[in-house]
Amino acid sequence: MSSQPLQPAVFHLDQDEAAPQGTVRKTLVASPRLQVVLFSLEEGGAIAEHTAPSEATIHILKGRGEIVLDGTAYEAMPGSLYVMPAGLVHAVKATEKLVFLLTIAK
Repeated sequence: MSSQPLQPAVFHLDQDEAAPQGTVRKTLVASPRLQVVLFSLEEGGAIAEHTAPSEATIHILKGRGEIVLDGTAYEAMPGSLYVMPAGLVHAVKATEKLVFLLTIAK
C-alpha cells in the first residue's frame, strides 16, 4: 500500500485471519502521517524487542499475550490499549492467538 493522502475508509476487521507462518501483518492505512497495521500472531509467536522512531499505539482485539514496554511486562487482553512514545523499547508475545492493531503516527 503506497503512502498517499488519507482518504475516508471503513474496515471490517477479520480477527480470525489465519497465520500460516506464525505472523500475519496487513497494512490497512498508509498515509504520510498515519499508518494502521493489523497483526495476528499465533500462540508462541513474538515480535522481538525493538524501538521505533514514531509514536504508536497497540490495541488488542483478540487473544492474550504479553506487551513489554521499556522493560515492564503487561498482560495483553482484548480492549487493552498501549501507548508508546517514539524511541521506546518494546516487544510483543502471544500466549494464545493474538490479534491487534498497531497505529503509528508519523
